Order: sequence, then C-alpha cells, then structure tokens
Amino acid sequence: MMNLPVGLKKYWKIHAVLLSFACLLLVTISSVGQPTDPPYSETDCGQVRKPVAPVRITGNMKLPLNTHSWNVNLYYNGDDWSNGAFPGMISLVADPMCIHVNNHGNGAPVITNMELKYVYHEGGGNPHFRVPHELSEALIVFPKSGKVGEPKLDAYSDWGIKMQWDNGALEAYVANGSPFVYFHANDGGITINTLDKAKVWYNEANVIGVAVEINVQDETGQWHYYGDNNYVLYAPTGATWQATKDTDGNTSFTSTLAGKKYASIATIPNDKEESKRIANLNFFKKYAFNFMVDTKVAWKYDEKKSLVTTTFTGTIDKKEGNTDGLVYALYPHQWQNYKGATTDIVLNCAKGPMKVIETKGNFKTEMKYHGVLPHFPLVANEQSGFTKDKQIEYVKAIVESGEGNEIFQGNEVYATAVTVGRTAQVIPLADQIGLSEERDTISRWVKSALENWLSYSGDGDNAWFVYDKNYGVLIGNPPNRGMFTDLHLNDAHFQFGYFIKAAAIIAQFDKKWMADWGERVEMMIKNVANWKRGEPDYPFLRFLDPYQGHSWATGDADFLDGNNQESSSEALNCYSGIVLWGLITGNKTIRDLGIYLFTTECEGVLNYWWDIHHVCYPKGPDVGNQQGCIFEPAQYQIPMAGWVWGDKIGFGTWFGSSPVNCQEYPVGINILPLTASSLYLARDVEYVKKDLIDWFLGKFGGVRMWNEIFWNYLAMADAPRALEFYKTQPHGDDQPRPASETEAHYYHWIHSMCAMGAYNSKITADIPAFAAFDKNGVRTYVAYNPSDAEIKPTFSDRTSFPVPAGKVIAYTKPIAINSTVKPHNKVNFNATVQSINNTLYLVSHFSDNCKVSLFSLNGKKFGDLHIVKGKQKTALPFKSTASTIALLRITTNDNRHICKRVLLP
Repeated sequence: MMNLPVGLKKYWKIHAVLLSFACLLLVTISSVGQPTDPPYSETDCGQVRKPVAPVRITGNMKLPLNTHSWNVNLYYNGDDWSNGAFPGMISLVADPMCIHVNNHGNGAPVITNMELKYVYHEGGGNPHFRVPHELSEALIVFPKSGKVGEPKLDAYSDWGIKMQWDNGALEAYVANGSPFVYFHANDGGITINTLDKAKVWYNEANVIGVAVEINVQDETGQWHYYGDNNYVLYAPTGATWQATKDTDGNTSFTSTLAGKKYASIATIPNDKEESKRIANLNFFKKYAFNFMVDTKVAWKYDEKKSLVTTTFTGTIDKKEGNTDGLVYALYPHQWQNYKGATTDIVLNCAKGPMKVIETKGNFKTEMKYHGVLPHFPLVANEQSGFTKDKQIEYVKAIVESGEGNEIFQGNEVYATAVTVGRTAQVIPLADQIGLSEERDTISRWVKSALENWLSYSGDGDNAWFVYDKNYGVLIGNPPNRGMFTDLHLNDAHFQFGYFIKAAAIIAQFDKKWMADWGERVEMMIKNVANWKRGEPDYPFLRFLDPYQGHSWATGDADFLDGNNQESSSEALNCYSGIVLWGLITGNKTIRDLGIYLFTTECEGVLNYWWDIHHVCYPKGPDVGNQQGCIFEPAQYQIPMAGWVWGDKIGFGTWFGSSPVNCQEYPVGINILPLTASSLYLARDVEYVKKDLIDWFLGKFGGVRMWNEIFWNYLAMADAPRALEFYKTQPHGDDQPRPASETEAHYYHWIHSMCAMGAYNSKITADIPAFAAFDKNGVRTYVAYNPSDAEIKPTFSDRTSFPVPAGKVIAYTKPIAINSTVKPHNKVNFNATVQSINNTLYLVSHFSDNCKVSLFSLNGKKFGDLHIVKGKQKTALPFKSTASTIALLRITTNDNRHICKRVLLP
C-alpha cells in the first residue's frame, strides 16, 4: 500500500487561511461591468508552478492533451509519487486489464488483470480494499527483435489509447471495459513470456489458453501460492505458437503471426472447470481480431421522460473473421442501466463485478435524471421552531461580519472558491425573506470575487488564472500548494465548480451581469468539460471518465494505484452548476451537457462511493482490524468510501481519517457542499438513516466535527431526527464547521426539510429543475422556472401546476394511493364529512366493513376509524380548526384502497 504525501491536509489549511483573511488588503466591492482585461495570462505565472510539457508522445499527437484520466501517467511526467517498491512504473489501470511498463522488460508492456480478489488493509487506522494488480503481473510482450524502447502515446480517445514503442516494432490498443489488449507486431513476429509458473490448458493452432500462477510474498518474506490467472493468446488464422519452458516453470510463447503482424490477449474468469474456460475462450475468439481502435461517447437528454441516454461507440478495425461487433465489460453503474442482454461471463475490478455483453460495436445506457434545483423555496414554518426573525438574524450577521472583505482577496484558489460558493448560497435566502439590501450587498461581494479571478490586469493583480497550452488548462494563482493544484492540476473541477455555481446564482438575479460575464463563465465550463471535440483551447470532457462513470481529481495519475478522486460531492457540485448555468442562460447545449455529467456522476458515486445497491464492495467474513494485507476471503466493513482509486476504495482522505478525532472526514468530504442540488445523496432514504448515520453513530459514538453537514444529510431522509440533533448538538460558532457552510444556510436547510419531509427520488418531472418530498400522506413538489413566461410542468405522478416566470415554488397535495387491484365495488364512494359541535363526522353508508384514514393538506393525520356495515354517523377523534381540503383514504377489509378528496367544514 502506498504512503500518502505529507501535508495534504486540505481543510486544516483552509481553516488557517480563513482566519488570516482579516489581515489582507481590502479592495473595492463593486461590479466592473463588461470585462476589459484579458481573461487569463499565459506568461505571468505568479506563484504557479506550471506542469512539465508532455513526454512519451509521438508526432501524431496534437496539443492540447487531456489530463485527469486513467491513462495520463503515460505522458504526464509529474513528481514521482509511485510506490517505492515499483519506482518509475507506468501503471495504466484499465479494467479489467492493466498495462504496466517497468524494469521487467526495459519498457516492454506487462499484462496483468484485476482478477486477484480483494485485499483488506487497515491503512492508517481505517480499512481499504485493493485489487493488487502489481502482484499478479502475468505476461510480458516483445516484438520479434526483443527490443522495444520507451512507450509513447500515439492516439487517445474517450476511454481508449494506442501505445507505440520507440522503434515502431510494437503497438498496442488498450481501453477501459475491453477484455482484450490488441497488438501490432511490425517486425515479423511476437513473443509473450509468462512472469511466473504457467500451465497451458489449451493449445490448438493459433490459440493458447494459459494459467499463470500468482505467488504472493507476505510481511515475513515468505511466498504463498494464491491461485492462477487465466489468459488467452490469439494469433491470426494460419499462425501457430511455439512454447518453451525454462527451469523455473516460466513459459515463452513465440509466433511469426503467419506474416499478418497482429495478435491479441484476452482475460477470462478463473473458472476451475476447464470446460468453462474453453467455452469462454471460444466466445472471445469471435472478437479477437476486431480491434477497437477508437472510442466515442454521445448523450441525449429527453426532457419529457427525464431520461439521459448515453451511447458508447467503438470503431472497429476488423482484421479477420466472420463476426462483426465488439464485446464490452460493463461496470455496475452501466449494467444497472443497460436494457440489453448480458452474458454469464463476469470479470472483476475494484468497483465490483463487470458483466460482459456482445454488441455490434456500440451500446446504450438509460439513466433517470432526478433534477437539479438552484435553492429551496421558503417553506419552513413555526411547527419545527423556525422563525423568520431568526433567519433574518443569521443573514444579517453575515453582512455585518464583513465576509465580503474576505472572499475576493488574493488568497489561494481553493479556499477562495469555497468561500465564494458558500456566500453565494445566502443570496436567495436573503431574497426570500425580503432582505433586498443585504441580498444586493452579498451579490456585489460575489460578483467582485468572480470578476477578480476572471480577468488579468497585470501589475498589482492579486488573483488570476494562468493558461497552459500543453494541456489546455486554467490554473488558479495563487495555487493551493498542499493540494498540488498547479504542478499536478489537482481538484480543479472542485474549484471551478464553486465559481460556476456562484455565477449561476448571480445570473438568477442579475441578467446584465450574466450577459457581460457569460463568455468567461463558459470559459470555465469548457476548462472543466468542453462539449466540443477538437477545439484548440480545451480538450474534450477533461474530468469525467465517460466509461468509468465518474471524474478523476488527480491531473497526472502518477500512482501505482491509478488515478483517484476524494470529494465526489464537490464534483457533483460542479456539474450541477453547469446545469443551472445552462438553464438560466437558456443555453440548452450547456444545460444538457450538465445534465449528462451530473446524471452520470450520480450513478457512479452512488455505486462506488456509497454502494447503495450493495453490489460493489466485497462480501465475506469479518477479519477484524488487521494490519497489512489479507487475501480473499475478506470484507469491507464500511458502508461508504472516502476516496476511490483505479484499483482500490477506502475509508480515508488526503487530509486525515483517524478514528480518534476526525473519523467523519471521509463521510463529510463526500457530502459537502450541501446545496439544493445535493438531493441525490438521499436517493435511498433508508441507506441514509440506517446504513450511514446509525452505523456511524454506533461505531464512533458521535460526530466530533462538521455536525452541520451530517445533520443536513440526515434531514433529507429523517428531518425530525435531524432537528433534534440540531437542537441538542453543538454547531455554528460552538463547533468547527466546514468552510462550505454558514449558519444561515444550515438553519434554512434543516427547517425546510422539516416542512417538506423526506426526499422522494422516484418522482420525476418534464422540466430540468424539480424535486418531490413526502410527509405524513402529503407530497410537496418543488419546481423552478428560469424562463420569462409561466410554465406548467407535469410530474411523473401526473401532478401539474403553474410556475411563474423566474420563480422556485412549492406545491402540496395529498399523496394518491395507487392500488394494485381494482377498487372494491361494494364500497360507497360518495362519502362526506360534517361538523357537529366542532366534531368531525363521516357521513356515508358503507355496505362492507372498512377502515378510513383522514389526512389534512399540511400532512397532519386526523385519525383512523373502522366503519361497520350500515353505520352512518361516526365521530372522528380530531377536531377541525379551519376549512380545508383533505384526503379520505378508505381501506377495505380485503386490503383494497379507494381515495377521495373531501372538504372539511
């Protein structure tokens, strides 16, 4: 297990920086109108250490190159953070196959797979599991000459690359989701050596099935036989393999390839039955020479169905054979949203089981889009203890504290971005409660901060972006050195996400500013996720890995474990900001880009960071708090991951995860910042309440820091319990809080959830900005209309209501009871309610025994009453205090349902 770099304690640094803001020089708080200075500098780097120019690339590569991918370590030569036991290794973790380049073969490609099952590791006090591909290196590939030289990037596409070695004798195609690595051997033949003892279990003409032993060394230096990994070597029709074995049992396979210069290697499951291995060998043989030489993703948002369709297309260079198409191994987030048939072949990776499919070259996934809101409406009421005066007090306190004197200073980019983001969240709160002066003051602060960063004025400037043409990337100056935001380009989508979301909030209230500065906001969006291919300034979709279904945060991926991302919630904050910017500006291209990014990342995050479907994390016996590694069987005893890597997940962070005093960091960093776009976190409300909160409190006894975000998170699923924690636990000024939160926002959030109830992710709508909540038989619908005319959206339960131009509103009604059987035809549906002496009476004749429940519109349950056949007037146990429409729910004695709305007197 690798050792983490010292000093990456992100949030401790933020807190220290925020405390020093008061000592900084103040600047004028005002909007400068249309920008006149350049948007960035290419020459004045300030404190930025620009990344080194690309290395190991052929003349076919055109700048700028992408960053933040699984393969970027091949050509991005940052500081060497690789594991000390594997110095200089280029580790390309492409599930379910990996390519290493190390000292085994002086630059030759080493083939390994992700079939070595999970490793449990206590790792700094908290558990991880890995798929240690470096321990199961199996095959090393050489051209006929045996000379390869240095590997270089010759082409890359959306989830695949082409590698070429110095003298041109060897080329390889590697792609995520491909069970194959494809080779061109251009000097007349190929040699494939095993790196451990091997057993040939199939040898027929041009096909070899080989099992390579996995022998693992323990902490005492003893070697242990773990098992075999199985591979298939395919040479062209007419070719043969010659096998020679050395005294150690290692085997060398050589072929002239019948002069055709191509071959492929496939990984297959480690079935003990030879017949199953042979069946899989023959299945993959059909596709062994359909080289996947290019990959492209495309997306479409269907507003009426609230559906995102993603199309994955592989371009085929067909060498021989009668079968068209490609095979893919799908990650869990893909096969959960794939409507086609899957085979019974399942491969392994750190993200869980990968199911293999056959295609004609492309396949599609269909994912439900669950909506993004700019903020919640003012629905909080006094029933939960909310008062408008207290909300006013908290908003005014921010203005009186002079927070605006802090947020636009020339402080490092990440801390500034977080503060800009948190302060912008207060703007709609001030607007809701009629504090127009405070709203405008805070807006000026945020605009000034954005304008300061989005323009370069030369001498005297204290904050700007530096543009690097090699990677087409904007780097914030001053950078955050602890986070390596400059040299390694780390976490830039987190930083830009706060800026983009803040700009979208400003655009809600200031259309002129939106018009004046919109081009520069869209520059930030292109830096994060350029939706146009082949542009000279910014590469296509920098951060999101379209195949793996989530973003990567490290720019150069210079790790044995591949790339990584810690704060999945900050990535989603960025993508929700892109959705909102596209909505508010009326740019459907950017809106749909954001919806694709947000929906895809949600599916990846809910699987790989939270495992809400319980299919990704390894299951097995509890092995306790172990030091070092334990091979299968092993179990990951934590319900979520603080970070996700190419070959592991773990309950850890870059800035601390000790179970003594900061155990909430791995959870909290994947919750913050909580905004109205964070509802995806409560997609499964039972997971929130039981799997996460109850587990956490049971294991650690309580939350020692960051109480606000924990109870905000719980409020989406169980607001009354969250409110009780809010009342009894320290928070705000009494407790260190994350830099993304304010008391004004926290107070509003908790009480809004108390009024609306638990988030209902099953309800969608035919507009992009929506949500639904359920409480005591009443559903609250929230919708945002960014347009200049009234709209009337329809939700998936057929509820429809008008939404005024430019407004976020809430609409409530009783929840309809959907019966799976026909209504009972003997029950009289014509029931009414009368009030006699302030007591409610149900007036109707029922021809059968049944149970009646009565709900008011505010969610209060008046009560249940059993009606006996023939009885007409029966008192309900609650009094009515005002005329309102209520829901009458009749449940018959054979459990059938009828619903009727009635007017309470």
